[in-house]
Formats: sequence, C-alpha cells, structure tokens
Amino acid sequence: MKVMSSNTQTAKIFIQDPIHAESLGEIYICEDPAQIAKNGHLFILINLTKPQNDYEQFVGAFLEKTINTYYYSVLEDSTKILEYTLNELNQWLPNNLPTNKKILSHLNLAVGNLKDEILNFAYLGKWQGYLLHTAKAITVFGDEKNIINPIKLFENVITGKLEHDNGFLITNSSLLDYLALDKIRKIITTIPARSAVEQLKNMISEAPTKVSFLSVIIKKTKSNINQANSTESIINNRYKKQLSQSNTP
Repeated sequence: MKVMSSNTQTAKIFIQDPIHAESLGEIYICEDPAQIAKNGHLFILINLTKPQNDYEQFVGAFLEKTINTYYYSVLEDSTKILEYTLNELNQWLPNNLPTNKKILSHLNLAVGNLKDEILNFAYLGKWQGYLLHTAKAITVFGDEKNIINPIKLFENVITGKLEHDNGFLITNSSLLDYLALDKIRKIITTIPARSAVEQLKNMISEAPTKVSFLSVIIKKTKSNINQANSTESIINNRYKKQLSQSNTP
C-alpha cells in the first residue's frame, strides 16, 4: 500500500497470521487526500502480544478513537495536533484497556504524523525508529528501555524534520531479526516505498507463521541529488539535534 502527498511516500508491512501469530495488531495510514491536506499524514501501529478474547475489540476501538480525535482537531500545528490527540488518549485508555492485569506488558502502541516535513512520533512498548539516508541509518528510538507509566501512558513526543532524500522506518523487532538494518536502508532509500515493501516482504516470506511483522515506511522523494550528497553529514546531524522530547499537555 502506498500514499503520495506532493513528494511524500508512505507504505506499510503488515504480516500477521490470524491463527498462528503470537500477537494481534493493526496498522493505519491515512489515505484520504482531504484529511492529509488538512492535518497531514497520520500513522498508527498497534500490536498486542499474547492475545486474549477482548484484545481485538480494543484494537478497533483504539484506532477509531485515535483517528476521530486527530482529524476532528481544529489545531493547525502538527506537533500540537498530535499532543492533543495523545492527551485525549491518555484520558480514554485507562477506562478502555482490556481487563487482563498484565495488559501493560502486552501493549505496544505507536502514533505519529507528518506535515510540512515535521515528523512527530509517540510510542509505548517495543518499537524501533530509524532515520534512513543513502549513506547510513540513524537510530532515533528503540535502544533505550521504555518504561510504561500506568498513569500517563503517552508521556513524550519525539519530533524532527524529515529532509528531502531521507526516509523513516518504524518497526517492531521482527524485521530486524530477519534482515540487517543496512540492507533495509539500501532498499528503502533506492526504490519507491511500495516497491521497497514488496521486496522486503519477499525476503521475509519464509518466516514462521507465529511471527508478526509491523512496519511503516515514510519517504521524502529526491530533490537535488548533488546537494543531498554534499550536505549529507549536515542533514544527519541537524536531524539528531532537532529530535526532542516534549511533554504532552
């Protein structure tokens, strides 16, 4: 699946066997041009390990709540839109989580947006995020231990500018269990997002059916190749400096 808005490409890998998978999840990427024009691209990833009977209902309810809250927002700044959405989710989640006492240890959620080159992400649970450029991949999040606060599940927003000729990957750990990050980087940065997804899916097609793959790819298409090559280190360093964590309202 691919969506293009001006020079933005988005695509997803979602492989989850309905019978044998050891987790239950879903990925949402907005495809409505009018909504994208208004509030930008919205991405939602949800994955619950050790599924219980009421987990499927929660997945649907979480997606509906997040999408409606985000696109009904009247705010214009993309970071503030996401922070508002997360604040609403923090109030909604305690009363709507599955009843399993261990739900927080099973819960993996990620919500992000992209508008006017500003990329924002918030997550809880186990996700990995990488800035991808033609020369290297930079870890944005996932190395650190993510401790879930039961009082305020979404606590921080990671914000950065996604430059032209760069890509961004958010994924669960499965993709990196089967493929090297550098190989993934080369594929994503050299071909369109949809083609990259198809190639990556072919490369993991022999994985056991119990394994789930959930990934979102975001790309800014090439502008000036010579300029991108000559300023590569500046682009990467600037992105790392601009990444920040700000409290949600």
